[in-house]
Amino acid sequence: MITCSDAVMRLWEYLDATVGQTEREEVEAHLSLCQRCCGELEFAVELRRLLAASGRKDIPADVLRRLNQTLNQTLNEPPNEPPNEPPNQSLNEPPNET
Repeated sequence: MITCSDAVMRLWEYLDATVGQTEREEVEAHLSLCQRCCGELEFAVELRRLLAASGRKDIPADVLRRLNQTLNQTLNEPPNEPPNEPPNQSLNEPPNET
């Protein structure tokens, strides 16, 4: 499975349908499990829609700055990882300490 950073880096190519079949499947598999990256996808889709509707060729400096900040924060955040717990441990049992 690819990481959040990998998924976000491939997101625009995924939306442009310029990734290969394997990469597309990897991004889709990640999106099916990661709510944070689904939010990034929704943001990217909305941004594309707004830019296309605006008819402008240049992105305003403040929008570009916020976009870069968001992307940098996303790429620097740790991926969502499930906790390392034994699969059959009851919630009522104390954790195994090894």
